[in-house]
Amino acid sequence: MKNYLSGVSWQVTEAFPPTYIHESSCHSNGSCFDANFISNNSPTAQNVNVFIAGAKQGGLKAVYEVKTDSQYNQLIKDGVSKENIMINSKASGNHF
Repeated sequence: MKNYLSGVSWQVTEAFPPTYIHESSCHSNGSCFDANFISNNSPTAQNVNVFIAGAKQGGLKAVYEVKTDSQYNQLIKDGVSKENIMINSKASGNHF
C-alpha cells in the first residue's frame, strides 16, 4: 500500500478533551481532532492534498480550515477540492 503522507510532516494540535470551545461538537465527544503541518511543510495545495489522501487511506475525512476567502480561493485554484476545504474565520489559524 502506498504511503500517501510520505514527505509531509504533521502533528495533532488539538485532541480530546478539547482545550477550548470548538464550533463542531465532534471535539466534545472525541470523534475528531485538529492537525497541522510542522517543520518545513507549508500549507501548499500539494501538501494539503497529500494529507487528505493519507487521511482517506486511514479511513478518515480531512477538511482543511482556512481563515479567509482569499486563502480558500487560492487553494481551490491550486487544486484542493471544495469538499475538503472550508472557511472558519473564528479558527486560531489554518489547520485540519
